[in-house]
Amino acid sequence: MSAAPIIPMPAHGDRLAPHFDPQQPRELRWFFAELDFVFTRAGVADRTAQKKHVCRYVDVDTADLWESISQFTDAAATYEEFVKAVHALYPGSEEERKWSVADMDKLVRERSRLGILSLADLGDYYRHFYTITAFL
Repeated sequence: MSAAPIIPMPAHGDRLAPHFDPQQPRELRWFFAELDFVFTRAGVADRTAQKKHVCRYVDVDTADLWESISQFTDAAATYEEFVKAVHALYPGSEEERKWSVADMDKLVRERSRLGILSLADLGDYYRHFYTITAFL
């Protein structure tokens, strides 16, 4: 059986790129989960490279903030330590997921806007839909 094809990291602003809105700290866990998925698909296993990629998918002010924490600048700091430090910047972001009907509406609106153009898009939508409905 052949290995799955490597899919390159999406560019900042690409419709497939992970996105984090600092005004919605509860979405931080989802953002990092999406990044882990994208890293796997793109074959990015180097944890230092992952820290740099994380900052590509946020706005410039958020990137400046995240790049200033010691766990980003210290080469000895692990990716996991960096993620934990980022979560510390957003109180409530590490709480267990608390989904609402508004979260479901947001997911459906976003997917309606983007469309489902491939089997991967459908799988991504289903995975998020299932995650939210499992906690409603």
